[in-house]
Amino acid sequence: MDGRSKMKRNLLLIALVFSLSVNLAVFFTIVYNWRYRRVTQPEYVRYLPQDLGEKLTTRQLEEIRDLRRTSLAKAKELREALLKQRELLTEELGRAEPDRDKIDEILRDLAGMQFELEKEVVYDLLRIGELLPPKQREKVLDGMRKRLRQPAGWRVPRYPIVPERLERR
Repeated sequence: MDGRSKMKRNLLLIALVFSLSVNLAVFFTIVYNWRYRRVTQPEYVRYLPQDLGEKLTTRQLEEIRDLRRTSLAKAKELREALLKQRELLTEELGRAEPDRDKIDEILRDLAGMQFELEKEVVYDLLRIGELLPPKQREKVLDGMRKRLRQPAGWRVPRYPIVPERLERR
């Protein structure tokens, strides 16, 4: 029995070491791939289909970066204005007797700014599409179609794109 139990223990030890090494290999592969993709893919193309970002030329990347800088600056201004309007709305709603006409005016302004923000995003994608050959443009439009079909508020951006991050590149 002593020889059998020693053999079982050795086999279990070998199986444990093998299992541990496989798990570590899988873990490090996942971490490496996640990190590699985040480091090598510029911030301003992360919202494009993943296989598209790898096939862009240097000129395309530079033009997209410039477009994104411009559109992100406009979007930032619009978001700040939206925030101010929402604060005005909150103040008006917090009054003892809110003025419904003023609330309607604020809501119209909010709707207009939201429209401008949505328009900026769509036009940005169209401008980027103009820089791409038909095959790549179709991939961008497919991604846009998928996003537009999702319910409002459903999708959280995978990578928040902040203008300050573009400056570092």
